[in-house]
Amino acid sequence: MPRAPLITNVILSLRLADDVRLEEMHRIFPNSAKLQPGIEPDGKTYTVDVNSLRIKESSCFGVKMVLPARAGGPATEAQVSLRYDVPNLEIEGHTEECDVVVEYTADRDLSGRIDREVVNYFNQLNVESLINEAIQETRAGNVAAATKILTQAQMLTQKIGNVALTRSIGQASEELNEKGAMSSGAMKTMRVGASHTVKIDDSDPRQ
Repeated sequence: MPRAPLITNVILSLRLADDVRLEEMHRIFPNSAKLQPGIEPDGKTYTVDVNSLRIKESSCFGVKMVLPARAGGPATEAQVSLRYDVPNLEIEGHTEECDVVVEYTADRDLSGRIDREVVNYFNQLNVESLINEAIQETRAGNVAAATKILTQAQMLTQKIGNVALTRSIGQASEELNEKGAMSSGAMKTMRVGASHTVKIDDSDPRQ
């Protein structure tokens, strides 16, 4: 079966509003990677070369931004643009743009409404961080701390629905409890599993 045609020369740009600060930028799905964007001379625009994507194959990117305090109401805090070529369709230098609008409110009920799909994608990044933290604690001989952290990571994977990673974390926890250490194989299995994220279905009731 032929693979989907490529979208090439993909450049992702993020232009921030005044007083907004970029903290991190990630590729989240189908695999996780922390991106290292360059900053343009205006001091507000960050760009990263994504290289290539495939048509009809989902990809997900996420950013963490620090926002200022503002009066109630909607505010455009950033603009995202994607520039790309599609050689098979003779498309070159096409650009798509989208505003990132944040609704500021003092209403607790409104502020408590979150996008579960977004939260669960970032939870997958949190799992990866927790696994790395647990490995560091294990190497330092802090078994109790490592066990607690792995339990947190496993609970997140269960909520997300990453069955394979839930299983590998459970096996690593058992090994840690029985032997007071984790093998290099268990560490590697967890790290590889955490780097391959799962597609989030925003209609999933578990979210």
